[in-house]
Amino acid sequence: MPTDEIEHPTGATDVVLRFDAGPDYSFGDLTGILFMPGPEFTLYGDGTVIVRDDRAAPPSPDGPVFRGQPFRIGHLDEGQIQSLLRFALVDGGLQDARDRYETPDVDSFGYSIFQLRAGGLDKRVAIVGSTSPFDSLADKLRHVDREADIATQAFMSDRYWGVLLNAQMWLDGGHLPAVPSAGSAPWPWAGIGTANFAYRNDRYYVLDGEPVDPMTPGDNRRVMSADEAAVLGLSNDGGVVQGIHLLGPDRKVYWFSLWPMLPDEPG
Repeated sequence: MPTDEIEHPTGATDVVLRFDAGPDYSFGDLTGILFMPGPEFTLYGDGTVIVRDDRAAPPSPDGPVFRGQPFRIGHLDEGQIQSLLRFALVDGGLQDARDRYETPDVDSFGYSIFQLRAGGLDKRVAIVGSTSPFDSLADKLRHVDREADIATQAFMSDRYWGVLLNAQMWLDGGHLPAVPSAGSAPWPWAGIGTANFAYRNDRYYVLDGEPVDPMTPGDNRRVMSADEAAVLGLSNDGGVVQGIHLLGPDRKVYWFSLWPMLPDEPG
């Protein structure tokens, strides 16, 4: 086990350790495939830690709208950072981990990703399938805020990804809840059109762990301020909100989701 201090980046937006369990398929169909609730755990160089609260039951769906578990934010001191990194490197297995692991049940579409920048390592470990050799580490990171001396509070971002998907083809194919144009919410942003959304594909993955754009061409996302997000009139608890049907200024039906942005996300 490392006994010396483990070197790591120290910036407030430097990701030192991250665990992302991938998309949540429990909702089924296209909505489940596209439901990316965000990383389970992120540790930044200044000790900030953001963890998805798995103790909180996701709110019940409101029609086609459903929500993910909220995020919580806290702070680790340097001693706690060192202890966590030692666990991740040795007991958690990342020090000697390969870049990729596959389990026989790859048809389950499961995957998880660990990222580490510490101790002279800069690595990304992808696990394809629903079983993993890193379960103890995943459990440790998911529950890091349950330590008695690590206090957390709700994480409320001041920036959001607004993700816009042209829903018509999915509605026609029966892959999204059937919401007629007349039943969709009016377009809520004066001065912001569908062309103002600029898609970046850095959060989606296929089975081999490579980024892929699951959207159809021309479906976009943009950075939304907290004020722009508030226009939707949602009671946002800090989690991802998905399945909002909007009637665009072009009279097309769009499927909109709102993602709280983490500190390291550019935009």
